[in-house]
Amino acid sequence: MAPKRIFFDKTEVVFMVPGGSSVARCPLSAKEIVRIQFDERESKFLGLIPQKSETITIVSGKLGVPIVYKKTQNKKYFNEYKENLVRFVKENNVSFTDNTNRK
Repeated sequence: MAPKRIFFDKTEVVFMVPGGSSVARCPLSAKEIVRIQFDERESKFLGLIPQKSETITIVSGKLGVPIVYKKTQNKKYFNEYKENLVRFVKENNVSFTDNTNRK
């Protein structure tokens, strides 16, 4: 099971971003986060079986690429990440989009 990858403070979030053989620590303040978005995706398991999953995407002006966390890779903490990010965006007035409950 993957370790916890998102840590929260009152005005800052620290993202642990895996890459290759190491994990990069990426602290972002509320002012540096452009948007946080929750999406529902459909992928194929083993290339055959359709499987629905969710992603969390964090877009920052500080970084060149968005940070993406997939539910399939972070099952243990994913709902905790979502709850804490929703609280964070409300308290810090960060742009937020939730595309997971659309029908």
